Amino acid sequence: MPEILVVDDEKLICRLFQALLDPDTCKVHCTDRVDEVMGLIDRIPISTVVLDIHLKGLSGIDLLRKIKKKFKDLPVIMITGDPSLESAKKALHLGAFDYLEKPLKPESVARSIKQALDVKHLNDEKQRLENENRLYQEKLKQKIFEQTKELEKTQRHLFQLEKMAAIGQIAAGVAHEINNPTGFVGSNLNILRGYVDEILNIITSYRNLRKECENVGMLKPSTDAARDLEEAVDIDYILNDIRSLISESEEGVGRIKKIVHDLKVFAHPGDDKPVFTDINANIDMTLNVVWNELKYKVTVKKDYETLPDIPCYPQQLSQVFANILVNAAHAIEKKGCVNIITRNLRNHVEVTIKDTGVGIPEKNLSRIFEPFFTTKDVGKGTGLGMHVAYNIIEKHNGTITVESTVGVGTSFTIILPV
Repeated sequence: MPEILVVDDEKLICRLFQALLDPDTCKVHCTDRVDEVMGLIDRIPISTVVLDIHLKGLSGIDLLRKIKKKFKDLPVIMITGDPSLESAKKALHLGAFDYLEKPLKPESVARSIKQALDVKHLNDEKQRLENENRLYQEKLKQKIFEQTKELEKTQRHLFQLEKMAAIGQIAAGVAHEINNPTGFVGSNLNILRGYVDEILNIITSYRNLRKECENVGMLKPSTDAARDLEEAVDIDYILNDIRSLISESEEGVGRIKKIVHDLKVFAHPGDDKPVFTDINANIDMTLNVVWNELKYKVTVKKDYETLPDIPCYPQQLSQVFANILVNAAHAIEKKGCVNIITRNLRNHVEVTIKDTGVGIPEKNLSRIFEPFFTTKDVGKGTGLGMHVAYNIIEKHNGTITVESTVGVGTSFTIILPV
């Protein structure tokens, strides 16, 4: 039910409004105290204020100014016995809804109150809709934020899945690469054990010789036996070969460490922030990880320029290079070549990887970076590799382009900002 506040020194005016307005449709509050008006409006959901322009203690114009300053959408109807147009203009200028002259006419009062209540209702409805819209916008923003975070999480998961797929694809090759050096390390150690046994025999013989040296008469047979043993086992060859075997073993262990290190770097999720990285070294590390996919049929040729370290996500760039290199190996049917070219373009670094594979048909070339697009047989590719690569390069504010000719080969060019 709408509530009307009548502010007037004359009690007759208040009774007039109470008589003119239906108590079943609205409620009338009256006061002649200027100092309690603002408090009443705060406490009571007033829909319209009827305000005499002449009040004790404070003019109606000043009170109107205070009301509109705090409650700008609250309709205020000014009433006065002064027919001066100047006061009416001033009141309307300050935001009064209407201006009624005394003696008040019932039809004018009813019409003005009805219009004021309609305006208040519209203002309240507008405010309600604005509040609802604001809440909706806040919820929408929150929803978009949550969905964006979820999308980023899904994208990171997708990147990691694709990386794991790439790792799975080359896992057998990596195992082979690890088994080779460990194999000859084990073989060398077995030979070394035999050599050590022979050396121990010689040492034992010399120790016996030392003991027998006390008896000069028996010196010759012992020294002859020691000499014969040295000649039989070729001690000079053994001593030289020990050094060679140890060197090979150390090299093998070094290769194992390098392969395992590079694989760990490749598989690592990476840092949240970019780090300055040598792109040439990054490519070499990636080559070491995927080498088993290449070495049996691909000759890799490098043409590196000295590059400045650039801020990037090195694990993600390794994933891009790995995808391109493995795809190049798959595109070469028997024997072929992969050329890796890096160039320093001052403000940018350019990496070009060319293969002499079967090439990509023109109809597929425009779709190469689409998610889930693949020309490989079912089960041999996810169709996400190049899409992920495209997103990674885009994340680095770089570009990746492809050119291909069927029967000639394919070339990927990556440009990254310094």
